Amino acid sequence: MRRTLWAGMFLALVAAGQPALSAQAQEPPPGNAGEGLSHEVASLFPDGSRTPATEEALTLEAALRRALEVAPRIRQTGAAREAADAGTGWLASPYLPTLTAGASATRLGHPTIVTPIREPGAFPPLSDEVWEGSVSVGWTVFDFGRGRDGRSAARALAEASGAREMQARMETLETVTDHFIQLSLLDELQSAHRARLEGIRESADQVRALVDEGRLPAVDHLRMTEVLLEAQADLHSTEREIGRVTASLATELALDEALDRERVRTPSLPGELPPLPRSLEAPGGPMIDAAEARTRTAEHEAREARRGLLPELQVVARQSYRTAPDVPSERDWALGLQVRIPLVRGDARAGIQVRDARARERAAELQGARAALETALRDLEALEGDARERIQVLDARIGHLEEAHRIELASYREGRTTLAEALSTEARLAAARAERISRMGTVLVAHLRTASLTGELSVSEARRLLGEGS
Repeated sequence: MRRTLWAGMFLALVAAGQPALSAQAQEPPPGNAGEGLSHEVASLFPDGSRTPATEEALTLEAALRRALEVAPRIRQTGAAREAADAGTGWLASPYLPTLTAGASATRLGHPTIVTPIREPGAFPPLSDEVWEGSVSVGWTVFDFGRGRDGRSAARALAEASGAREMQARMETLETVTDHFIQLSLLDELQSAHRARLEGIRESADQVRALVDEGRLPAVDHLRMTEVLLEAQADLHSTEREIGRVTASLATELALDEALDRERVRTPSLPGELPPLPRSLEAPGGPMIDAAEARTRTAEHEAREARRGLLPELQVVARQSYRTAPDVPSERDWALGLQVRIPLVRGDARAGIQVRDARARERAAELQGARAALETALRDLEALEGDARERIQVLDARIGHLEEAHRIELASYREGRTTLAEALSTEARLAAARAERISRMGTVLVAHLRTASLTGELSVSEARRLLGEGS
């Protein structure tokens, strides 16, 4: 699943706590090992307060509406839909009459009659140069449904283009909303890192004081220093990731200038997670709609090709004008029925085979799309359910670890336990908090992806998902 960065950050945070537990004791440097520790660490990793933003805040709703206007995938699919819609209008009907006009000037080897014979015994003039003009009207009145199938194929193609445009809208809404989810999770992770850092600094100051009094070995202070450095590194790694996601959001929104993180107003993670947006029975969505429309298009095109071998009946009308040098022009008309019967058309039979094979391909594609969607929704349902259960377990575990950490710190100050045991509990507590944030992200992304796949994602649905209202 895309952008599961919080899972990677969780693993990085877990790994960050391990070196402090396995570090070997080192000889402390001469003099007071704890002097100026907090200031030295702070100078290596300055927090750097942000300047309050003066520009207008970028809300989730504003970002989604802008993305729907500027996303290249939406413009591309929208243009394709307009082109397909143009092929379904009444002007594209094969049953409309056709009007043609023509003119010719002919030089003959032998003189010929210029005008028709009007009366018996009245022979028309002869000329070896004839000028002729005509206007013809043709109208197909019966073709065994070939034109109707062509029209149906064009309408199905337009429906497929509309479904692809809807799918592009879903993908755009999903991408932008996912950026806001990432930023919300990173904000939570950043707050957890800062709270942990403050606790470690406080403990480091206490250890330093005890080391100065000679009540603790200097190696404990070195271990606290290592844990403090790791916590600072985790914090600034999270801040860099926030900057990367913010820059990616600016690219998605096609902003001309860099986007300041302070401009992006991300909602807080919802306390109570909503249920999945719909029942997973008989799933549908833009992907299925597009596949069904493509299947109908191929079926109509195959029928149209087969009916191309059947006769065609046309009504033909013609008005002609003939003249020659020094001969008055005369006009004549003709009206009749014309039957066209294809006898030998090898290319047509080859086309039938191609279109029949394409229809079978589209049918198999539709079946595969339905199976893929059902599998994806089942996986998302299982993933979301597992994450919910893990969140409940983590809530209880975090409470127990907080109490255990408090007791172990008190025992350590009294000399009844080692620093390694206290740091081990602290690392497990930090990992549990990071994992809870990761699991919250998993649930939110499962909801988001489900709504996108089923075609139910909208600006209001995205806001509801992130707790911004309906």
